[in-house]
Amino acid sequence: MCLYYSSFSVIFLSATIEKQVNTTIVQWQNDQQELLKKDQLLREDLLQSDLLQRDDLLQSVVLQKEDLLQSDLLQRDELLQERDQLHEKQREQLQKDEDKILNRLSLLASDNL
Repeated sequence: MCLYYSSFSVIFLSATIEKQVNTTIVQWQNDQQELLKKDQLLREDLLQSDLLQRDDLLQSVVLQKEDLLQSDLLQRDELLQERDQLHEKQREQLQKDEDKILNRLSLLASDNL
């Protein structure tokens, strides 16, 4: 009877240990799946954050380039206006010089008559 009781105890203890081992394995697998899900979510969040940062950086670069282009265009317009003003002054001076020459020529022509 003692042997039967010992054998039963060993079988019961073995079954209990096996059940605990199986429970531990299932819990470990569940924990691993949960960790994988959390890791996946974290990776997705990081990827989204990186994409947003990248987009912000690209927008910033585009705005800087647009500002630079606008500034360059304004400078170009100013230079063109200055050049046009200079040309207009030169035309006016040439017209004055031409008028003076024509006046002198007409005076010389009238003196010769």
